[in-house]
Amino acid sequence: RYVDNPAVFQQLLARIIQSPEVLRLQRDTVAFATGERVPARYTTRGLIRLEAGMALRSVWLAERETHGVPTKMLEVTFRRFSRLSEEQRTAIEHVAGSARIAAVVGRAGAGKTTMM
Repeated sequence: RYVDNPAVFQQLLARIIQSPEVLRLQRDTVAFATGERVPARYTTRGLIRLEAGMALRSVWLAERETHGVPTKMLEVTFRRFSRLSEEQRTAIEHVAGSARIAAVVGRAGAGKTTMM
């Protein structure tokens, strides 16, 4: 599972990359801003199928609505957790709405976990 020996790691990597299941997403490149080498990126056919399925289901869900959390319930919750910021409250209203799928995006430490 873990390989500490760089030579063994390179041997295993070479074998893995030869698998028909592995696909290269990007060749080795050089970052223009830093001049540093950026290694190639790989994935598997299985992971691409999984991600494609997730994307299709997300689109399907986005086209449908269901019942949201009642406004009164949200108001009670916000009174109970008064320390939530306005931004957190807006995020809660978003995920508690009638959409079948919703996402909250924010930087680390912004309070996403706290609001959930």
